[in-house]
Amino acid sequence: MASTWRQDERFTGAIMAISRRVSTKVQTVLPLAVREHLRIRPGDEIEYDLQEGYAILRPKRRAALADEPFALFTEWAGPADEEDYADL
Repeated sequence: MASTWRQDERFTGAIMAISRRVSTKVQTVLPLAVREHLRIRPGDEIEYDLQEGYAILRPKRRAALADEPFALFTEWAGPADEEDYADL
């Protein structure tokens, strides 16, 4: 899969264009350069901002403490807890 540097009029600065093939399960892998640039680690969530003809991918930022006062209670942050409290 090729990576090329190009200038894009929609954005400022240099953009690294990276292409990846979508699997038969409609999945793809985030390239290492993207993961490193966006500081995405296993378990992180990502957001897609859909625009006219393209999508912007970005890491979903954890809520600031002022916005999410219970963010420090990590003992309730497991997958079972996420499922149990999903409807609240």
